[in-house]
Amino acid sequence: DELEMYKRLYDVLSDKVRWPDLVIYLRANTATLMARIAMRDRTYEREMDQDYIETLRQSYESLFRDYADTPLLVIESDAMDFVRNPEDLSVIENRIDAALAGIHQPALPDIQTQPLQRTARIPPKEKMTIPPQLKPDPQANWKTLENYLHLTEAIGRIGGTLPRNLAPEQIVPTDELQQAIQDAAYALKALAQHTGVDLRTNSPGKLG
Repeated sequence: DELEMYKRLYDVLSDKVRWPDLVIYLRANTATLMARIAMRDRTYEREMDQDYIETLRQSYESLFRDYADTPLLVIESDAMDFVRNPEDLSVIENRIDAALAGIHQPALPDIQTQPLQRTARIPPKEKMTIPPQLKPDPQANWKTLENYLHLTEAIGRIGGTLPRNLAPEQIVPTDELQQAIQDAAYALKALAQHTGVDLRTNSPGKLG
């Protein structure tokens, strides 16, 4: 009866509650969770059963596996000590800032432009052709924002792991930096596929 009353109360109040801009899930295994519980040493948690924590962890995994109500940022935190290590906390803050920057990016102004003049040098059909495998899937358009968030989040991790005040030739790629760059490349490829952009097209610009 109490659970049913809670559900009815939730249905009444949930429409009036503002949804969060970003949900952050600090993922960790059960051993890490038990170590953190012991470190903070709250009286009522001292006898916390490990099986209960594992069940709770699996429940969170199940919840966030199909979570789509708001933007979601998942951070693997097993190797982090963000309580005692300021660098780990900085990495998390950078990733959150990057994700929020993507969410809060202002929309482009609605500018009316004149149609482009077609030139005889490049046939219009050739200019507009997109390989079939790169055409956006209408059913997957909702993934575009998710891919963009993953990309900005990975770029934030790159910024958080790059050493300061070092010349490019002095940078030694750490495992964390390599993983962040690989994640950014994967997210960029997925974003290109969902938006129909061909990454193989040569750009007139050059990287310095």
